[in-house]
Amino acid sequence: MLSSLAARRLRRPSPPTPTSVRRVRRALASSSSSAARGRGRVGDELDDDEQEGREGHVHDALIAGGGPTGLLLSTLLSSHGAKDHLVFDARPSDELLRHPQAHYVNARSAEILRGEAPRAYSGVTKAAPPAEEWKGFNFGGSVSNSGGRRLGRVVHPVTEPLRVGQRGDAVLVPNDGRDEAHDTATEDAAPYATACRPAHLAQNKFAKLLLDEARRRFDDGRDDDGEAASEEPDADGRGRARPCGDRLRYGEAVVHLAESPPSSAEPTEPIVTIRTSNGRTYRGRYLLACDGVRSFVRNRLDVPMAGDDRVQELVNVHFRTNSKLSEWLMRRSARSGGDEGREGGGDDRAMLHFVYNSNLVGCFVCHDGSEGEWALQMPYFPPYQTVEEDFSERKVRDMIWAGLGVRREGGGDEEEAASEDGYGIDVLSIRPWTMSSLIAREYHSESKRIFLAGDAAHAFPPAGGFGMNTGLQDAHNLAWRVALALRWEKGKGSEGASRASTMLAQYDLERRPIAAQNAALSVRNYQRTLEVAKACYLDARHPALLLQVLNAPPTNLLPLEVRREMFRGLVKAATMPLGSLTARDPSGGTRWDRAHADRVEENVRSILERGGSLPLVFPKYELGFSYGSEEDGGDDATEEDQGDGRDDAGAYFPTLRAGHRMPHVEVEILPRIDDGEGRGGLEPLDRLDLRLDAGDDDDAAARGGSMRVALADVPLLSRRTHPDEPPRFALVAVGPGPTSPAARAADEARSAAEGWDVPMMLINVLPSIDELKRRRRDVQRRGHDDFEEVGVADPRGALQKLVRDELGPSKGDGANASGGEIDALIVIRPDGHIADAARIDADDREEELSTRIRGAIERGLRRALGDVGPPRD
Repeated sequence: MLSSLAARRLRRPSPPTPTSVRRVRRALASSSSSAARGRGRVGDELDDDEQEGREGHVHDALIAGGGPTGLLLSTLLSSHGAKDHLVFDARPSDELLRHPQAHYVNARSAEILRGEAPRAYSGVTKAAPPAEEWKGFNFGGSVSNSGGRRLGRVVHPVTEPLRVGQRGDAVLVPNDGRDEAHDTATEDAAPYATACRPAHLAQNKFAKLLLDEARRRFDDGRDDDGEAASEEPDADGRGRARPCGDRLRYGEAVVHLAESPPSSAEPTEPIVTIRTSNGRTYRGRYLLACDGVRSFVRNRLDVPMAGDDRVQELVNVHFRTNSKLSEWLMRRSARSGGDEGREGGGDDRAMLHFVYNSNLVGCFVCHDGSEGEWALQMPYFPPYQTVEEDFSERKVRDMIWAGLGVRREGGGDEEEAASEDGYGIDVLSIRPWTMSSLIAREYHSESKRIFLAGDAAHAFPPAGGFGMNTGLQDAHNLAWRVALALRWEKGKGSEGASRASTMLAQYDLERRPIAAQNAALSVRNYQRTLEVAKACYLDARHPALLLQVLNAPPTNLLPLEVRREMFRGLVKAATMPLGSLTARDPSGGTRWDRAHADRVEENVRSILERGGSLPLVFPKYELGFSYGSEEDGGDDATEEDQGDGRDDAGAYFPTLRAGHRMPHVEVEILPRIDDGEGRGGLEPLDRLDLRLDAGDDDDAAARGGSMRVALADVPLLSRRTHPDEPPRFALVAVGPGPTSPAARAADEARSAAEGWDVPMMLINVLPSIDELKRRRRDVQRRGHDDFEEVGVADPRGALQKLVRDELGPSKGDGANASGGEIDALIVIRPDGHIADAARIDADDREEELSTRIRGAIERGLRRALGDVGPPRD
C-alpha cells in the first residue's frame, strides 16, 4: 500500500551544474519542451529579466493557495514565530468566500482549531447550525417528507463529544420518526475521548474565520499608527514597509517558480524564487503548495498522482431558498407527523438528502437550512450529457423543485405553484467537477524546499468529509517542522540546513500513509451510497456499460448527437419507475404504487439497518490515526479493516504508543499568582480559554481553587504566554509525588533542549491538588528559572490509570500490578502526538534513572525528527 510506497523514492537525474543549466536554458529558449525538468525538482532558473528582486528580501516561506489549508498553515507558522511569509491565491478573496464546497470539520480538526486557532474555533461553534439540524441523513423521493416517500433516516453521534469506546455508526430511525433515543452511544460513565464535537459549516464561512485568524496573527505587531506593518520586497526588490494585510495576496497566482542558488549575503542553502500573475518576483526559503487538486506547483515539479483520476463526473449546483421556503423546509417535521396514510415519517432536517425520483437522482447538501444555503450534486456523463443542454438553469430549477418536494393539491407546474405560495429559489452557480481518488507520489521536492499539502497532495471523494480535514491536519504536521527548520538554518548554517532536510522528510513519511487510509475510506464511503442507489434499482454499473457500448463499434459510428439521444432515452427509462416514490392520483391526494415503492423502501431499510449507510463519524480514523513505523506502534489504527471496511466506524480507545495523538485526559491546574515583582505570577498558564467546564471553574478560580484543562492543551496554553517562540516538545513526568523522577527529568530536558537545539518544557503531573500546592510553594522558595516547568494535578487518577494500563507490569510483577501508582515519562511533539512513552522506576540509582530518562527523550526526538542527532558544537 502507500506506506510501502512512501519508502520508495523516485529516481532523479543529478542536479545540473550552473553552466549546464545556462546551456540548457539557451538551447530551449525557443522551445516549449519541459524535458529539462527533473522530476521533483525545478532545474531551470528564471531568465535575467525575470530575476527582479533576486537580491532583495528572502522570506521564511511562501504559501501558494489561500484556502483552508493554506490559511491554517499561515496561522500556525505565525504562532510558531515564523511571521515572515506570504500567502498567494489566484482567486479574489470574494470568490473564496462565495462557494460552500466542503462543509464538515471532524473531531480531530476541531481539536486543532481549539488549541491553535481558538478565535476561529469559537467562530465555528457559533456559526455552525445546531447539531439537531444536521445529525441525520435522509433517503427518499424528495427532501420534504410530504412530497415523497421517506425510505429511511439515519442519525449520527454528533450532539456531544465522542466517548471512549463509542462507535460512529449511523443508526436507522424507526418509522415512528423519533430519533432522540437512537443516537449511537456508549456507557455514560465512559470518559470523553475528546473535548470537541464535530461541526457542519460551509467552507466559505469557515474560510472567512480562518482568514480573519491569519490576519490577526500577522497584526500582532503594529506600527505607531496602529496599522500592522511588515518588511517585504517591493517590485524592485527593495524592502519597504507594507500593511500586513498585503501578506495575504488574493487575486495573485504563482505562475513560475525556480530553485536558485543563494547570493553571497543570503542563506547558504538554495532558495525558491517565484513569479506571480502581476509580474512580481518573490524569494523564500520554503514554498508550501496548498494550491488545490490542479496544483501549479505540483505540476511544475512534475510529481505524478497515483490512483483513480475519474471516479465519477458530477454537476454541483449552489442555490438558495427564500426565507419562506427555508422556514417551510426546516419546520416541516414540527408540523407533520408523517406521510398521509402512513405512520410516522420523521424529521425533514438533515445534512444530506439522498433523493431518488423520476426527474432527479442526486444528493442535496443542506449547508444551513435556516439561511437557505443548499447545494445539489448530480451524476453527469460527458460527452453524452452536456452542461449547456442537460443542466441548463431552466432544467436545473425543475430538478431542484422536483427534489425538494414542495407540493400542493392540483399538481401542475411545480415552480409556478410554489411561486404562487411565496416560495422561491435562486440558482447561484452550476459547475461540473470530477470526483477522484488521488495521492501525490511524494510530498516534497528533491531539495526539500517545496512541499505539498491539502488538495495539492491528495484528492478524495467527498463521502465522509476527509478531504478538507486531511488538508488541515497536513498543515498541523508541516507548520512546526518548517518553523523548527528555520530556527536551525538561521542558527547553525549549513549544518542546521542538513538537519532540517532530514527532519522535514518525516512529513512525507507520516502524512502520505494517512492520506492513503483516508482515500481508501472515502472510496468505500462513496460505494456505500451506490449500494443504496442499487436498492432503488439504480445500478452504477449500468451507465458504465452503456458508455462502453456507445463508445465501441459499430455504435460509435453513429453521430454524437444520435448517441446522446439514445443515452438520454435509456436514462429516462431507467429512472421512470422511481415515479412511484412521488406519485399523485388525479384528485391531487398522495398515493403510492405500493408494489414498487414498498419494495424499494424494504430494500433501502434493509441496507441501513445492517449499517450499510454512509457514516459521518469515524472515531478510530479521526482520533486513532498514528505516525511512525509498525515497530513503534504507528500506522496500525486502521490496519485491520483496509479490506472490506466492515469496521470503518469502529470505536477509538486511547493509547500511549508512539505516533498516536496524546489521549484526552483531564487534569487540574492552579490559577496564576503574582510573584510580587510584576511578572504576573510563577505559573505560565494565564490564558485559560481552553479550560473545561469554564462556568464552574470561574467560581473555583475566584476562591483560589483549581481549574480543569485537557493535558494535551497545557503546552498550548503555555505557548500562548510566550508568543512568537519556536515550537516546543513537552516532557510529561508522571509520578506519585516526592519520589517521582520529575526533578531528574527537568535536568535531562534542559540538557536535551540545549544539545538538540529543540525547545522543551516539563509538565510535572502530581497525584493531588495538595501535592500541586506544595510544589508551588517549593518553586516560590527556590525561584523560577528560564526553563518552562508546569505543575498539574491528576486527582481523579485518569492519567495514572492510562499509564498503568499501557505501561504497567504484567500480572504477578509486583504490587503495581494490582493498581499501584507508576512513574512514567511521555514525550509529546509540538503537534500533540506522542514521540515516546516509557515507564520509569524511581527506585533506580540516580545514574540509572538519568540513563532511562535520557533514553526516552532521545528516542522520542529521533522518532519525531528523523535520525538527525544533536548538532555539533
